[in-house]
Amino acid sequence: MRARASSGGMVEGPLPLPARVNALDSEGMFGHVRRFVDDLEGAFGAVNDRTCPWLAELRSRPFSGLLCLGMGGSAAADPSPPPHLPF
Repeated sequence: MRARASSGGMVEGPLPLPARVNALDSEGMFGHVRRFVDDLEGAFGAVNDRTCPWLAELRSRPFSGLLCLGMGGSAAADPSPPPHLPF
């Protein structure tokens, strides 16, 4: 991606990263990604022995597995594939 001059012409050289993000992210999705750590800390803060009484039992068990943390969209909880996919 190249920088635009104030006259509207092209200028040699890449855009700095913040300018590229702003140019490509018309819906503000990077803002959600930037806030992911804050959201995750908030979620961990909300999980305690009072809000989750089963937590003490879970802590007493050995863990062997994989833990995935991430962000989901509005359809992240839907286990069925979209109808146009051949599954």
